[in-house]
Parts: sequence; C-alpha cells; structure tokens
Amino acid sequence: MSDQIIKLLEYMGDKVGVAIDWTQENVMPYVEDLVKRFITLNIVECILGIALFLGLGIVSIILWKFYCYSKETALRDKSSNFIYDAYYKEINFGGQLLIAGIAISAAASVIGTLVNISELIKWIIVPEFQIVKEIAYMIQPTV
Repeated sequence: MSDQIIKLLEYMGDKVGVAIDWTQENVMPYVEDLVKRFITLNIVECILGIALFLGLGIVSIILWKFYCYSKETALRDKSSNFIYDAYYKEINFGGQLLIAGIAISAAASVIGTLVNISELIKWIIVPEFQIVKEIAYMIQPTV
C-alpha cells in the first residue's frame, strides 16, 4: 500500500484518537478489504445514480408524449383541456407547467447521467486517486 495512504490513515486515526499498529499481520489485509469494499460502494452508488437519472429521462419522455397527445386531442376535437386551448391555439397554464417540468427533468437527466458516468469511470480506472481525494476531504478542518 502506498505510504501516502498509510500516512493519511494514521492522521485520521490521530484525529479520532485511535492508534494503528501496522506491525500486526491482520491490519494490512483488513485495510485492503476495507478499501476494496469502499471502491465497490462508490461504483454501486454511481450505477444507481445513472439508473435514477435515466429513469428521470424516461419520465420526461412519457410527459412529452402526454403533452403531445393532449394537444392533438384538443385540436382534433376543437375543444380545450388543461394543456392546450384549441380556440385560441395556445398553451394553457397547465401546459406551461408541464413543459417547464419536462425541460427541467430532461436537463437534470442528461447532466446527472453524464456526471455519474464520469464518476464511475474515475472509480473504475483510478480508484486510488479517488480514495486519496475522499480521505483528504474527510480530514480537512471544518471552518
């Protein structure tokens, strides 16, 4: 294991008040197992985030289809509904809210998916760098 990670773990132990005896034979396998589980946890979190944001994208597609169906129905029947006013040929307040919701959920879906894919790639390719970043974040003094 890298000396930097050992130093960071010792520093964290000092902060918490725990002394780590690195001469014990079972310490290194435990730390390595802990690091592997931490990497797996973050990979699973990224995958769940991707699934969540893709689900949000599917919801925005379903809402868009609902908007189009409501507009077509209003124009075909020459009647108004809460989405579209066929007489004035304009979007009602409900339609405006629906379009805003669609835009926000679609944007969040794209951005969230890309961010989670980026994090997933980092955790898969260079997990050591991510671990050092996480530990450094944990031990930084709070203001």
